[in-house]
Amino acid sequence: MLLRAESLTKSFGPIKVLTKADLQINEGDAIGLIGVNGAGKSTFMKILLGEDKPDTGELIRYTEKIGYLAQFSESSDVTVREVLGRPYGHVEHLRRRMAEIDAIMAEGGDIDWNALTTEYAGLEKALSESDSEDEDKQIDSLERVGLSKDIMDRKMSTLSGGERTKIMLSRIFVQAEGCDVLFMDEPTNHLDIETVEKLEDFILDSHCSILVVSHDRYFLDKVVTRVTEISNGKTREYKGNYSAFVMKKQLDMERMEKEYKKYVYQKKKQEEIAAQMHKDQWFFALHKTRQKMIDRMDVKEAPEETREITVRIQSAPKSGKNMIMAKNLSVELGGRMILENVE
Repeated sequence: MLLRAESLTKSFGPIKVLTKADLQINEGDAIGLIGVNGAGKSTFMKILLGEDKPDTGELIRYTEKIGYLAQFSESSDVTVREVLGRPYGHVEHLRRRMAEIDAIMAEGGDIDWNALTTEYAGLEKALSESDSEDEDKQIDSLERVGLSKDIMDRKMSTLSGGERTKIMLSRIFVQAEGCDVLFMDEPTNHLDIETVEKLEDFILDSHCSILVVSHDRYFLDKVVTRVTEISNGKTREYKGNYSAFVMKKQLDMERMEKEYKKYVYQKKKQEEIAAQMHKDQWFFALHKTRQKMIDRMDVKEAPEETREITVRIQSAPKSGKNMIMAKNLSVELGGRMILENVE
């Protein structure tokens, strides 16, 4: 086991984002984390990464070797070389834990000095063995996503969205050897089909356990073996890829609908009987008993409805007019010609 989260909750003011979120990541897992926009996926991932804290619940990480590919690729003025060589993922976690141990030992008191010094020495050794500065590995990672080494000294702000995403993906390739778990948030955004296929191959061949947030069902079908859905602040787990999840979710919804209808019918029937007894003083004691039965009934929640969006676009008669015209169109980005004399 690499990570376990149990009954996590998180609220922002009066808004409850997570009410009972559970997850366990084992060696070799490839998990898809899904849910509608605003369901709490990013919040849950930040808590798992240690970037935020839950209000209640238990989170145990059995490894600090964790990498992260964020959803929004960096667009600052740092160079590609700096991004690829920056302390990352597991390195940041190693340093964070070393700082925690430093603080604990500075306070002194009743602590296990032997255990802490042994752990600190192990962290220090792992940090010294990190080879994220190896330029050959960086260049190789760029070539894997179809980028040239000539891009190394370019600023991230001069690159297109797709190029920035490829750089962050290269960073994952560079650092993955030292990671036990990789978190990826919408990794296929802005990627062309060829690069997506390379990412799929990397995940399938990687020794790392993977947790990926994605709306790309084809990508999820290819790489994940388990799906965790966040809905109404709670998690529900399904074995298999995304297509298997869709089928099992439909069966779950049908079962929940039947259970809810049965619950509503039985509760209404018991309430009617109790109300009738309440009118007759001879059945007053039985009324109390019946009311207790109603109170003890297992409450069933109505299944969440799947919202469908319908858009109707009226077709217009052909006008014969040109709607858009482009002539001698050129686009330059960061001193590099992207489009030239397009018509």
